[in-house]
Amino acid sequence: MKGLFSKRSGFVKNVTTLVTGTAIAQFINILSTPLLTRIYSPEEFAVFQIFYSTAAIFSVIATLRYELAIMAPENEEEALDLVSISFYASVGIATLSLLILILWKGFFTGKSETVFNDWFFLMPLYIVFAGLMQSLNILSLRRKTFRRNLFARVGTAFVSAITGVLLGWKGFKPSGLIIGSTSGQMTGFLLLFHAVPGIVIRPFSRFQEMKSAIRIHKNYPVYNAPHALIDTFQDQGIVLLLNYYFLPAIVSFYGQAFRILKAPIGFIGSAIYQVMFPKFTEMSREGIDMRPYVKRLYIQMFLFGLPVFTILWLYAEPIFAWFFGPGWEEAGTIAGIMAPWLMLNFIVSPVSCFALIRNRQRKAAIITIIEVILRITAIVIGGYFGSYKLGFTLLTLAGSLVMIYAMVWYYRLSAPLMEKR
Repeated sequence: MKGLFSKRSGFVKNVTTLVTGTAIAQFINILSTPLLTRIYSPEEFAVFQIFYSTAAIFSVIATLRYELAIMAPENEEEALDLVSISFYASVGIATLSLLILILWKGFFTGKSETVFNDWFFLMPLYIVFAGLMQSLNILSLRRKTFRRNLFARVGTAFVSAITGVLLGWKGFKPSGLIIGSTSGQMTGFLLLFHAVPGIVIRPFSRFQEMKSAIRIHKNYPVYNAPHALIDTFQDQGIVLLLNYYFLPAIVSFYGQAFRILKAPIGFIGSAIYQVMFPKFTEMSREGIDMRPYVKRLYIQMFLFGLPVFTILWLYAEPIFAWFFGPGWEEAGTIAGIMAPWLMLNFIVSPVSCFALIRNRQRKAAIITIIEVILRITAIVIGGYFGSYKLGFTLLTLAGSLVMIYAMVWYYRLSAPLMEKR
C-alpha cells in the first residue's frame, strides 16, 4: 500500500474529483451569500435557519444510517437491498416529521414569529430527498463513479442558491430560502439516481434478503443512528437553544458563522473522508497498520487549515462585515470565537470513519453524548448570564477538548487489530 497517496494509486485523482465538486459547490454558496444577506434580513434568515436545522436533525437519521452499510457487502445485490431499505426508512421518518409539524403548528402558532412558518411543511419532502441522496451517494462511492457525486454536489448548490436569490428578489421572504434548499436536495437526488425504481424500490422477491440485511446490519440503526442524531443535534440543535435565549438575529449570526467555518471541513475533510473510508476499510481487512497514514493526514490537515482558521480567528469581524454587508458584524464575532474548535474538527473529520470500520459506534455515541451535554450546558450558561459570547467561548473550549480526545482515539483505532487491547 506504499502508493496509497501516489497518483498511480488513484487516490489523488479520486480526491481531486470530489474536492473539485465540493469546491465548485462551496464557491456557489460563497458567491450567493452576499446577495442573500442583502436580500434577506437576519430575522428572515432566522426562520430559514430553524427550518434547515430541524430538517437536518431528521435527515441525518432518515435512512436509520443503513446507507453507511452499503459499502460493506461484497455482493452488489445486497448493497442495492440496503439502498431500498434506506428509501423506505426515509419515507417513514418524513411521515413522522409531518406529524410533528402538525403538532408544532397547533401548539405554537401565534406565540412567536420565528417559531413556525407554513413553508415548514416542505420539510418531509426535503427529508425524503436527503435520505435518497445519502444512499445513492454511498452507492456511487462504492462503484467509484466519483464524477456522479461531483455533479450532484454542484447541482444541489446551484439550484439552492439561484432559487433563493430569485425568489427573494421577487419578494418571497423567507420562503425563497426554504424552497431553494428543498429544490437543491431534489436536484441532487435526480443527478445521482440511475435505473430507478430498480435501485430504490427492490422487487418483492428480494423481501427475505432485505429482512436479512436489516438484521445483519442492525448496529447502524441501534448505535450509529442515535450517535448521528446526537451529533447533528449538537450542531443544529444549538439553533433552537439560541432562539429560546437570545434575539432571532443571534440565530442568523450563528448560522452564518458556523456555515463559513464548516466550509473547509466540507470542502476538503468530507472529500478525503469519502475516498479514505473505502480505502481504510480495505486496509483494515488486510490487517495493515494505518497509523502512519492517519498521522500524515493529521499533519497535512493541520498545515492546510492553520492559515485559514488563523485569519478567521483574528479578523473574522471585519471580514464578515465586508462580505455579508452592514449589520452582520456579530456573525464575525461568533466565528472568531469558534475558529479554534472547528479547526480541530477539520483535522479529525477525515478519520472519523474508524468508528464504523472498527465497529465502535457505541463508544463513539458515548463521546458524542458527552460533547452534546457540554455544549448545551455552555449555551445555557451563556443564556443565563445574557451573554452569547460567554456561551460560545465555553462551547469552543468544550468542543476542543472532545476533539483532542477523538484525535487520539482514532489514531489508536488505526492500529492493526492484533495490537488492540
